[in-house]
Amino acid sequence: MSDLFASLPHQSRAIEMFRRAAARGRLAHAYLLIGPAGCGKEEFAKLFAQAMLCRRTGETELAACGECPGCKQVLAGMHPDLLTVGLPEGKSELPIDLFVGSAELRGKEGLCYEFSLKPMMAGRRIAIISDADAMNEASANALLKTLEEPPEQSILILMAEEMERLLTTIKSRCQIVYFASRPDQGKQESPEEQELRRQARGLFNKPPLERVPLANEVMKLIETAGKETSAQREAAQIIFEAAIEAIRSQLIAECGIEEGNLRRWPAGNGEEPERLERLAEMIEVTLQASYQISRYASIPLIVEGWLDQVVMVWREGLSGQRV
Repeated sequence: MSDLFASLPHQSRAIEMFRRAAARGRLAHAYLLIGPAGCGKEEFAKLFAQAMLCRRTGETELAACGECPGCKQVLAGMHPDLLTVGLPEGKSELPIDLFVGSAELRGKEGLCYEFSLKPMMAGRRIAIISDADAMNEASANALLKTLEEPPEQSILILMAEEMERLLTTIKSRCQIVYFASRPDQGKQESPEEQELRRQARGLFNKPPLERVPLANEVMKLIETAGKETSAQREAAQIIFEAAIEAIRSQLIAECGIEEGNLRRWPAGNGEEPERLERLAEMIEVTLQASYQISRYASIPLIVEGWLDQVVMVWREGLSGQRV
């Protein structure tokens, strides 16, 4: 059976997180996928739904046969247990009618009502909400009731670009997953950018990680890009990418797939699954910082907060303790 997510190699981190959760039977009842337009989060949501509604694969596999009636109906957009809501053409908001029905049939139609019904063909229902950051207050409050009391064996997926536009109560009831930008295959890095990437990777290949000296080195690298804020943001993105590359290489080495030339980081409590989880968590917080820097927040504050989390997670791996 071919890899269902082969078309999304740049989202391997997010996909692997979902794979681990499915394998453990610990999928959340609601996910919020955050990422820029065109990053592939919409494609992922549909493929994830196909995996969940496939009749021939188990729920812990996150795979799909592509041939059963369930798969074919998902691909055709006709599966009765796959519900979708998106921004209506010509509209700037997701109206409340999409969630709870028109005024005449309020509470008897719409996404929230249909989501509450028992599955018709599969063992669960999947609902996908595109443009979730376009919900108005009434729509968000209507959806909140569903998030607070989700139907059993059902999964709700929200997708957004601007997380700040979502109600805090919505965000707090979803597991947030950051999706990376789709790499620009046509872009060639300058020699200066290549050197910046090389130096940044080197910082994360030299344990022990210490927040203050590491933050100082990172800010020095960022400032070499010039005084313009836009240039510094681009430099910061390269550093984030380089950090992810270094951590991902370590993750691969820990799995015994590729040893490479990296220095082995100190072992923690000997529990490799937890160690791998921490490396994955370091990638997650780096992606969060990358997303935040693109939203025009303070560069020094983002770098400081990012390294606070990265070093904390790394130190937890040394002590074998969770905060």
